[in-house]
Amino acid sequence: MPKLRQYLECLKHARQYSKALKTLHKAIEMFKLIEDFPDVAHSMLYIAQIYRRTSRLTEALDTISKANDIMEHLDNRAIYSRINRTYGNILVDLNRHTEAIPKFEKALLIDQGIGRILGVAYNLQNLGYVYVCRGDYQGALVAYVAAMEKVQESGQDASKPQIHRCRKNLDLIKRKIDDETMDISMLIERPKAK
Repeated sequence: MPKLRQYLECLKHARQYSKALKTLHKAIEMFKLIEDFPDVAHSMLYIAQIYRRTSRLTEALDTISKANDIMEHLDNRAIYSRINRTYGNILVDLNRHTEAIPKFEKALLIDQGIGRILGVAYNLQNLGYVYVCRGDYQGALVAYVAAMEKVQESGQDASKPQIHRCRKNLDLIKRKIDDETMDISMLIERPKAK
């Protein structure tokens, strides 16, 4: 799978999505033949991400749901976390915020359990963003403060874009709580993967 991932990353950066999808569907068939179900689900995750990137959200949701069903009973927590996070992001894209929360929470718990500090921070930011979308600024504040604590705990360079975005969103939420008339809906930035 590592060589396949490298190849897919090259295709993704070159925006050759149809070629990547064709390769992934062939890979899934091969993985099914050898009963390698974690790699089936991992390939489906990539397919869902491509569908999401190309605004084919219904197909993305269907694919990630199937990948989630496969991984639910298997023991690869890192892939399962990524699937839940992607699942949550697709639900946010579809404005289904209430359904996205348990997906981000599940990814958060998995990342806590396997010690992925930056994964925890990223999931907290996703939860904070959903809370902002729902108008729960206190919940968003708690999530973003916890995310910043995790980022600091990780020792990451403070100049990285995702850290800057987190800090900016946290400041906006604090300002919104102080000034209820302030509209931050167009200012808040959605978390992006590393």
